[in-house]
Order: sequence, then structure tokens, then C-alpha cells
Amino acid sequence: MICAAIFSRYCVYINTHNPYSSLYGNLEIVPQLTQGKDMKEYKTDKVVPRLKIRTGAKRNSTYVYQWSEAGRVRRISLGRVGAMTLMQARTIAREHDATLASGGSPANRQTALRQNATLADVWSAWWADHGSSLKDAKTAQGFYTNHLCEYHNKLLSEISNNAISATHRRITKDGKATTANRVLQLLNQLFRFAMFDDRFDCERNPCEGVRRNTERARKRYLDADERQRFFTVIQQRAPQSPAGAAFLMLLITTGARKSEIANMRWRDLRGDKVVLQKHKTERLGERVIHLSQSALEIIRDLPRTDLDAPIVGIRSPRGFFARCCEDAGIKDFRMHDLRHSFASIGVTAGMTLHEIGELLGHASPQTTKRYAHLMEDAAQQRVNLIGDLLAEKPAGKAAQAAGQAEASAGSHLAVAHQRLIKPSDAV
Repeated sequence: MICAAIFSRYCVYINTHNPYSSLYGNLEIVPQLTQGKDMKEYKTDKVVPRLKIRTGAKRNSTYVYQWSEAGRVRRISLGRVGAMTLMQARTIAREHDATLASGGSPANRQTALRQNATLADVWSAWWADHGSSLKDAKTAQGFYTNHLCEYHNKLLSEISNNAISATHRRITKDGKATTANRVLQLLNQLFRFAMFDDRFDCERNPCEGVRRNTERARKRYLDADERQRFFTVIQQRAPQSPAGAAFLMLLITTGARKSEIANMRWRDLRGDKVVLQKHKTERLGERVIHLSQSALEIIRDLPRTDLDAPIVGIRSPRGFFARCCEDAGIKDFRMHDLRHSFASIGVTAGMTLHEIGELLGHASPQTTKRYAHLMEDAAQQRVNLIGDLLAEKPAGKAAQAAGQAEASAGSHLAVAHQRLIKPSDAV
């Protein structure tokens, strides 16, 4: 009786303190414990009774399908809680119910599904569990659709290390070395997901050992002449696209990211700054974008509707930006490079890397170190300036001494001349 009371209180504690408590609201806790060193607790789903959640001593929870076969209780793992949703687990459990009803074995069906899984199956599961919620979800979807289409219907066991290396080399030869690395990174994530998911029979990751391309931080900034031409073209084209011109000018005058400019709402505007709650580095807190006087004037000229409306009103002025670069004669320049140009101007103005990192909203000082070479260039210019000044002073003193010597020599010659002519005058 005492043990039962203790277990009952433990179950209440689990329901109130467990991070999956909202999930467990649909489950009925049953006092079913396995004997042995690792005590395991099973929770039964109210909707699909054969679906269980197994919680071990290490607090790792797994969806389990349980049925009776030849007088024995059998269980198969479906997937980890968190990696698989309750609705997905119920769908799989119902399919196993149908297999049982037709006289089949859920274990055999599970094995067949795991062994015959294709990359498309892994992608669907990964996208539902993780991919669709990522910030760069559209980019990942583009990589999968455009660069991995040859593997969609292949079994996981058929995808070899050599094939992945060939794909990586092909994308690299097309002049997309960085894209090749990103595609390889996505494929690596898919295989790692499959290796730790019970729905797939994947014991190896063929991406391991594929050599990635060496990446160098992009160092493209607008120099003074390019900035002048770029600003002139934007002013000329502003009547055609006021929102596009404002978008680009805010990029270079604030150093903000494209997504931050696009997501700025009028309610986020607070005096001479914009405060964003949702942004790329939101784990660090709110993102404060400081506005210069020119940036404030750009924003004031934009039409204002309601507080929840975006300030600029567009997501990205790609076409407008491309036409401006073409008219200004600027090549090999991306829209994100305007953010780098903002940082380069800050370095030229004498700002420290820490100050620049705060204005750019960098989460790590390592990210800001990409501008360290600009600091070195600026320091070298200052050293050269000091050297020139030091070189001028000795030269000036030497000239002054030479002048004094020449004057002294001149006076001495004059005196000597006087001394020489005096005797002749006397004769």
C-alpha cells in the first residue's frame, strides 16, 4: 500500500513537472514497471491503446507499440518523443493495428519499412520534425530539391560515399564552392537524423570523410568612389521604387540584416532606434538597431498606416538592387555586402571591433573578427602617418641648420671681404 501511494505521488509529480506534461494529458498512466536495474515506466495513449510512451531511468522517452503475440507481450520502438510528434506516432500505431487485423506482424512490417526507407522518407520525417521550423528552411528546401534530386528515391543503403563526393565536386565545378558545402551539410544532417531515429535502418553516414571546400570570409566592401556612384543611382531610381530605395539606404546606414529591415514594424520604432523581439540572435534578447539622422529621415518619408504594418513594406528589393549595381558599374557585389560596407566605414571612423559587433548585432565576437584586417590596415595607415611626421621634423631641423650655416657663412664671407678690401682702400 505504501509503495502504491508513493508511486501514485510520483506519477502526479511527473505530470506536473515533466516538459511533456501537455502531451501526457492525452495519456493514461498505468503502474507497469519492468524489473531490473533500469526501471521503465509505460504510459498508455487514450486514443490508440497499443501506443505507449516509455520513460527510463535517464528520463529518455520513446514511443512504443505494444501488442500480444502467441501469449507474449511484444514491443517495438517507433521513435523518440520530441523527434516524433504524438500525431505521427498515432498514425504509425494505427498502421500497425491494421497489420495485426490482417494477420500480419507489426515487427516484420517495421523491419521492412526501416530497410526500404529512401532519402525522401527521411526528408519527410526530418522536415516535419525539425526542418520546417528552421530559420533557413526555404534555403534547405531549395538545396534538397535542386541538388539532391538524384537521391530522392534511392534507399539509404544505396547512397555511397563516392556518389556524395561526386555530387560535391559537381556543384563546386559550377562555381558554387560554398553551396556545395551547404548541400553536404544538409545531407549529413539527414543521415544523422536517420541514424538516431528508430523509423529508419541506418547504421552509417556516407557523408563522413567527404572533404569540404575551404571557405574564406567574403571581403567585399564599397569604396568611396563606388559608394558615391551607388548613392547617385539610388537617388535617380528612387521615384520608380521608393520602398526599394529606402530598403537599400537603411541597409547601409544601419548595418542591419535584410530580414531585420523587412521585419521592422512601426510599433518597433522607439525614438531614434528600432527594437526587435524576433530576429536571428533572439536568444540574446531584443535586437536594438540604432538610427542615424539620415536613417530617421528615410523612415519619416515612408507612408505610415498602422502600428503592425511593416515600415518599408517589402521583403527584399532584389531586382531594384541588381539594376542599381548595373547602372553604377559595380560588380561582384551582394546586397548583404552593404552590411559589410557599414562595418568598414565604422572601422575607418576609428570604432573598435567590439563597438562594431554591437551595432551589427553579432552573437559572438568571433564573427566580428572578419573585420580585423580593416583594423590592421587603418593601424598601418596611422603608423605611416606618424612615421611621415617623424621624418619631416629632422628634415626641417636640418634645413634650418643649413640655413643658419649658410647665413653664418655669408656673414663670415662678408666680413672677410670687408677685411680684404680695407687695405686696398688705404693704398
